[in-house]
Amino acid sequence: MLGISERRACRFTHQPRSTQRYEPKPRIDEEEIAARLHQLAQDHPRRGYRHRADLMGRDGFNVSDGRAWRLSRREVPQVPAKQKKRRRRGTRDAASDRLCAEHPGHVWSYDSKFDATDDTRQLKIFTVMDEFTRRALVTKVARSIKAVDVVTELQRLARAHGAPQFTRSDNGPEFIAGKVTG
Repeated sequence: MLGISERRACRFTHQPRSTQRYEPKPRIDEEEIAARLHQLAQDHPRRGYRHRADLMGRDGFNVSDGRAWRLSRREVPQVPAKQKKRRRRGTRDAASDRLCAEHPGHVWSYDSKFDATDDTRQLKIFTVMDEFTRRALVTKVARSIKAVDVVTELQRLARAHGAPQFTRSDNGPEFIAGKVTG
């Protein structure tokens, strides 16, 4: 055009020659891509944006993963995460059936709860309950309850009400001590 060769013009302007022959690809309309993403989301609801971008590439839409992600977040309704099935205790198909109390004194359960006073000092509440009658046999409140205190309280209750056939507790530090379990 100017009467000089392409090679000489590119050398003079310090440009690669390939930039002179570049023809931009026609950009696909975003509404068209969004419509296709909607269709793929209905066909494959649990597949992600990368899979959809790959499927669109097979259909002739050259869509980058980033563009597919951006449009998916904006246009495609999100599928909620699958909820884990919760194992129901006390049913026959559960691996560990809970023992149901059949008469008073059959099963006792004991637990500790924590609270704090207004001056933020810790309080520990120890309760023992008969599961058949749903009666609290003891409620002990103290700043600290150790394994020895738990054993002493259980022995006192066993003398007063008779020893239970079974006891149930969580795995708190005062309950897993050798003095309590042994």
